[in-house]
Amino acid sequence: MLTTNVAAQDYYAPQNWDITNSFTIESGDRMYITADSKVTLENSARLIVAKGAELIVEAGATVTFDIKSRIDVRGEWLIAQGVTIQSGSGVQFNIY
Repeated sequence: MLTTNVAAQDYYAPQNWDITNSFTIESGDRMYITADSKVTLENSARLIVAKGAELIVEAGATVTFDIKSRIDVRGEWLIAQGVTIQSGSGVQFNIY
């Protein structure tokens, strides 16, 4: 379950987050993947960062992609130094 601070429209991903379908970070929202968190995009899951949204990945986080999963970035994707991104074959990064 995601936690939120409604006034700031900031969301924090769970420490161990398995994304199995499409998930969209909407315009005006910020999603933080905090240090020591593990995010896995399974199968053909998509994480979509809408125009005007932000995905912030803090140092020490790990993001793992399955064979056909992807992140579509139309907004901002900020990745700190020290982030591990692992992938299977067929992974796409689409930056708009």
